[in-house]
Amino acid sequence: YIEHAFKVAHSVDPTAHLVMNETLGNLKGEKAKYFMRHLQTLLDKGTPIHGVGIQGHHFNAQIDLDGLLWYGDQLNKMGLKFELTEIDFGIQALRENPDPLQSQAELYYRWVKAAANQPNCVGITWWGMTDAYAWYDYTWPFKRNKPSYPYLLDENIQPKPAYYAVRKALSEIEPKTEKWS
Repeated sequence: YIEHAFKVAHSVDPTAHLVMNETLGNLKGEKAKYFMRHLQTLLDKGTPIHGVGIQGHHFNAQIDLDGLLWYGDQLNKMGLKFELTEIDFGIQALRENPDPLQSQAELYYRWVKAAANQPNCVGITWWGMTDAYAWYDYTWPFKRNKPSYPYLLDENIQPKPAYYAVRKALSEIEPKTEKWS
């Protein structure tokens, strides 16, 4: 059905950039390797896929930068772009740190900078804007540990340390001229 869906979407609008949004958790694990083989099979069949969205719900204090770099490189070898999608870093796993919001900012900085430096990364999208409406706080089992404060703006729509960390990460990358092509 995936091949069919992409072909139908392409027939409706041949200029649309078609992206498969995926969540794998471990970006270098067996599921990721299978996903890469699956993508290559689809591309070999002429399926019009232009990129992949990497869902970025981070539930723990770990980020896999090596996995992200490997994943981006594999997509680049296939001629595919990628975007970070649905980004959020809740502070549930960071509460033991002396300054959880600063720890969150450091995670955001490292993750965004690593992705944005990839030549085929064309976008970053957050799952929400303000901590006032964090999905973690209303979804089982995450709501047990609310508040989660996962976004760049606090409940009063004021910038948090994460906002400034992302700004810094983006200011440190070389501007790209290539976008979707």
